Amino acid sequence: MTVKSFAVAVKQSVMAQWPDFRKAGASKICANGKNMLQIRFKQQAAKIFGFTLIELLVVIAIIAILAALLLPVLSRAKQRAYTDTCMNDAKQLNLAWILYAGDNGEAVPPNPPRSPAGSWVCGFEDMSGGNSDNTNSALMLQGVIGKYAKNANIYHCPSDNSNVPGLGLRVRSFSMNAFVGSQPFTPDSYKVFLHMTDFNRPADTFTLLDEHPDSINDGWFLPVLSPADTGDWQDLPGSFHNGAGNFAFADGHSETHKWQDASTMKPVTGEYREGLPFAPPEPANDLAWVIQHMSPP
Repeated sequence: MTVKSFAVAVKQSVMAQWPDFRKAGASKICANGKNMLQIRFKQQAAKIFGFTLIELLVVIAIIAILAALLLPVLSRAKQRAYTDTCMNDAKQLNLAWILYAGDNGEAVPPNPPRSPAGSWVCGFEDMSGGNSDNTNSALMLQGVIGKYAKNANIYHCPSDNSNVPGLGLRVRSFSMNAFVGSQPFTPDSYKVFLHMTDFNRPADTFTLLDEHPDSINDGWFLPVLSPADTGDWQDLPGSFHNGAGNFAFADGHSETHKWQDASTMKPVTGEYREGLPFAPPEPANDLAWVIQHMSPP
């Protein structure tokens, strides 16, 4: 008997013994097998894709912990970016100030009180909705350095959110050292700087700074009321940058200075007061630093 004939005989024998297999047995077996597979798949899927309440709560808790850890980091990174942008703005304004002097026989840009026409910058800010100077960037750019610093955005610190009701954000956050480009007191015991050649220590003499929003008005920053008054603030510097302020110096560099006295870092009230005169508690480290760098001999 050949292999082929043996296989045929086996097949015939099986079919003879189970005649119903051809008609219904195969379909029933397949159907039962399919049902069993479906049941097992659903059971396995429930194990794979399902979450218990405890597991869900654990996931939510982990997400909350990660958010609590990351949000302060992101906030600090945002403030650092604002600080760097503000410092770069101060540097660009300072460069415009230097370019003006180069084109005008080394005479620095005029910086009189109240910033009238012909000043380094024009306009007088307050918190009044009726004062268009607060938001008039075209007026601001009429200052004598406007031809060198045409981008109005660089006059405003991104951390300065002082808002005038009905008008919006004010256009300027920077002021200029009152002893640079003007003579605040007559007679004056402080050195004044009207020409670039007047600076003996340009790297130690600041030209521009961001001023406190409740203090800023004109572009003229005068921290003391008189030559004899070295214990009271008049105009107050800003502390936008995590308790620090940005300064530009006569040699062209800019830097962030960290304040030491808590009294210097006054919260912004949104109330205009034309300066913030007050006597800081002793020792007035920050006031002493500003005086040393506004008019070094």
